Amino acid sequence: MRKRDRPGAGMILWTVWAMVFWIASAMQLSATRMVPLSVEQLAGVAGVVVHARVESVAAARDKEGRVFTRIGLRRIETWKGRMETGSFEIVAGGGVLGDREVRVVGQAVYAVGEEVVAFLVRNPDGEWVTVGLSQGRFSIWRDAASGQRYAVRPVVSGHDSPAAARDVEAAVLRSLTLEELKRRTQETSR
Repeated sequence: MRKRDRPGAGMILWTVWAMVFWIASAMQLSATRMVPLSVEQLAGVAGVVVHARVESVAAARDKEGRVFTRIGLRRIETWKGRMETGSFEIVAGGGVLGDREVRVVGQAVYAVGEEVVAFLVRNPDGEWVTVGLSQGRFSIWRDAASGQRYAVRPVVSGHDSPAAARDVEAAVLRSLTLEELKRRTQETSR
């Protein structure tokens, strides 16, 4: 290459800057962004809202090889819609299958034994899924001192960080009593 055919420092710098900008833009486009849904919006979309206990969690593969989880729930009370049985299943993307874990950012995660309120809708296959990914799942906890029961919606950050820990603390402070969540859900469903 002759000296005058070589790119100058300005051209190299511009090319590097363009590549950095393109990579940063691509990363931004792949980020997950959720628009927060209110209790009223969740209730409006949900076909069924149940207060339930998680009985089982089992991951499997579908016919295309994707990992998903079946969650068995035992209904305590139905707040909206109709459930024909006391026990039923919902599905969620991702899960732990053997030594492989597949995560779907923002997906509702359920644990055996926990008490939840789930806002559910049917997917195209006719299976129940949580509305708004994790937004439609509230954990129930009891304050040891007062005995009051609260509903807390987990925060979806996609990663563990000090900021995510502060988000969780803020969510606990913004929790609703179980009775308030039920009232708001049923008022919307009328």
